[in-house]
Amino acid sequence: MKRILLLLAVVLVIFACRKDSELTSNTTETTNSPGITVEADLMGVVTDENNNPIANAVVQYGTNAGAVTNEDGIFYVRNQKFNQRGAYVKVNMPGYFEGSRRFYPKAGNESQVRIQLIERTMTASFQAEEGATIETNGNAQIAFSPNSIQDASGNLYNGEVQVFAKWLDPSAPETGRQMPGSLEGITESSENRSLVTYGMMVVELAAPSNLPLNIAEGSTAELTFPVPAELQGNAPAEIPLWYFDKTDGLWKEEGKATLIGGNYVGNVSHFSFWNCDAPFPLVNISGTITVEGAPFAHAPIRISFASNGNTGYGYTDDQGYFGGKVPKDEALVLEILDECGNVIYSQDIGPFSADTDLGIINLPNAGAIPNLVMVTGSVENCDGNPVSNGYVTAKWGTYNHHSVSLDSVGGFSFTTIICDATDFEITGYDIDNLIKSNPQTHNVATSVDVGTIIACDVVLDEHFTFIINGEERVYLDPSAGKDANITFINISAPDSTTLTWSLVGSDIAVNYADSTEYFSYQSPLATNNANYVYCASSPNNPAGFADCGFTSVEFSQYGNVGEKIIGTFSADMDFSGVDGNIQTLPVTGSFEITRDY
Repeated sequence: MKRILLLLAVVLVIFACRKDSELTSNTTETTNSPGITVEADLMGVVTDENNNPIANAVVQYGTNAGAVTNEDGIFYVRNQKFNQRGAYVKVNMPGYFEGSRRFYPKAGNESQVRIQLIERTMTASFQAEEGATIETNGNAQIAFSPNSIQDASGNLYNGEVQVFAKWLDPSAPETGRQMPGSLEGITESSENRSLVTYGMMVVELAAPSNLPLNIAEGSTAELTFPVPAELQGNAPAEIPLWYFDKTDGLWKEEGKATLIGGNYVGNVSHFSFWNCDAPFPLVNISGTITVEGAPFAHAPIRISFASNGNTGYGYTDDQGYFGGKVPKDEALVLEILDECGNVIYSQDIGPFSADTDLGIINLPNAGAIPNLVMVTGSVENCDGNPVSNGYVTAKWGTYNHHSVSLDSVGGFSFTTIICDATDFEITGYDIDNLIKSNPQTHNVATSVDVGTIIACDVVLDEHFTFIINGEERVYLDPSAGKDANITFINISAPDSTTLTWSLVGSDIAVNYADSTEYFSYQSPLATNNANYVYCASSPNNPAGFADCGFTSVEFSQYGNVGEKIIGTFSADMDFSGVDGNIQTLPVTGSFEITRDY
């Protein structure tokens, strides 16, 4: 089994480098550092630890913008502004630890992330005044001293402490999808480094009332990280400890751990994710994978050390592009895989002493690549005219999903690998007429011309529409619902936009975000008619709200699960973009959506 280390950031997939696991990328700037803002797309897949899709998970990207996963655990973000030097996406779902990923977008491309959420189950409990040593999976341990726990207000806590914890095996392939962010760290001397992990642990404490607890000021807890036998030969006697900063999406160095009897043992003063990592320098590489000149979208890529086989992998974006950090002055092997892990292409690369662009790597013979499918076709409306304002979605297996916009004459094309599937479904959408086709099933072949799809079968009586300064934005097949605790209500489109009502005391906040704007409204909770105060917030300053006028929001119907939510809203809104400029624009909107949960 190969150890986890950092290798390549394949555009927006963040990877923990290990055998058959995702690679972790690195950059020389932090998430919040000034960078080049690019407009790009993001597609993500969210699953549980058994790879079952998680629906209705709340996704936060950029600054306070949001999306919600659909029934397949998939979310889309279209035309969003991201920091090219490192963007950060978080996923929350009741009953799970927060998941996240750090990625590197390229302007105009669609990146992909895959996040596996860890179930948040209670490991054990103890009395705060007595202390205890708690053992979690893999013989990992957390030792608490007596009277060392405080509540969120900083007061010393007495009573039952519930411990929620899990150790992540550094040699396990799933760790790359479960770990937060990526293996990028900031040292105690403020230097950016890529990390080789020898084990991670997530720990959260709570009172029986579910109020959060943590280690009291001036106290510490002792963490014991088991080191798998196959990694102990290379494990240093002392290694830095790193905690995960949820604000930056980066690991921060804090303290040391010592190798004792096959375990790393160290003390920490607070809880989050903790990580035993060795840092090392990297250089940037980039390139583009094509097949017979066409972009090889979302292709799995594996990068390995030529000397010892330490390895990790990632994915190209929708234009076949990959880019990020690899170890400096090391001979490497680049491999392109199918989704089943079979190698379809291999090339020696490096060593690299400086940043390097590998250019275009063209795979000339599509017929020699197992499971590769090149799909073309077009979409027409009920009158037989080309659909220029629309898109198609293709789906095969449980987690594989592809979405492509139509060109000006209704055409589309894409290249992908379909593994362990003999057929796939494709559906066409006509946004102007709020209608879609029935799914069409096609056999997997090297080249598939699906012909003309007629988007005239299913009337989409559910819609989510904004008209901003006269420009209409329509989102089809949206979903809507509220969680069991009624802390938020979501209306979301599968490709980008989310409207979220979040209960704040007696108020209800509404958030909407697209490529350039972030909205927030607040109002006393009302059933039907309500006036909402709109506040603008710059994505670079999420706490900086500015007052603006009143927005009229009217619910003509708010049904139960399986029934409709129908409403309209209008306002003159202040739009605050990443450049800090504010415009006041007229906005109207409407929604008619069946509640899913």
